[in-house]
Amino acid sequence: MLSLAAHRLAGRLPVLGPVHRRRHAAAFRDDLLLLNDVLAGTRFGGHYWVWGGMLLGWAREGGLLAHDVGDADFCFDASADADFVAAVPALRAAGFRPWFSYRDSDGELRERVFVRRGSKFEFFRLTTDGADQEYRMFGSDGAEPVEVLGRFPAQRTEVFPFLGRHWNKPVDHEALLARHYGDWRTPVTDWDYLTEDGTVVATRPWVRTPAGRG
Repeated sequence: MLSLAAHRLAGRLPVLGPVHRRRHAAAFRDDLLLLNDVLAGTRFGGHYWVWGGMLLGWAREGGLLAHDVGDADFCFDASADADFVAAVPALRAAGFRPWFSYRDSDGELRERVFVRRGSKFEFFRLTTDGADQEYRMFGSDGAEPVEVLGRFPAQRTEVFPFLGRHWNKPVDHEALLARHYGDWRTPVTDWDYLTEDGTVVATRPWVRTPAGRG
């Protein structure tokens, strides 16, 4: 089984790259459907929703973004923590391997990442602050690890059809996409989530905590 890095490298090879990318895209789609089916059989199934590139692809193009294959973003409110934890064994049994758990500089769990067949499935844990929901993202400013705080107005969710399954999304997805991306209807392939996301309100050095994997 190829690692995430190996999948990226294979996709750039001049001869094999196009074939690999098609196969990876098909596997990614199948794994999204499997994830949906698995979680639909758990209490967590109604508590997570699509966002990020997957939501953008559906809203703008009616499908997955070609340049974002292999990276699915979901989020859930911290009030569903227990249901999420209870669903993890079902994900593992279906082949979704826990990869990284990200904690913020205060030690609070903010994101869990699973991998399957070279793709990432990221679950961002939101906390509530008044009428807003907050999340954290992690990366590097080129020199040091950084943690960014994102905030957007909380919304109700609704069910919508996509890829032959039913998922959850914010009721006013256009408002959320505009908050994230600005002119989200115009394709941009080199967008930087650390510096260009309109929901980001603060950045600070990221003090990593031990035992991040798994």
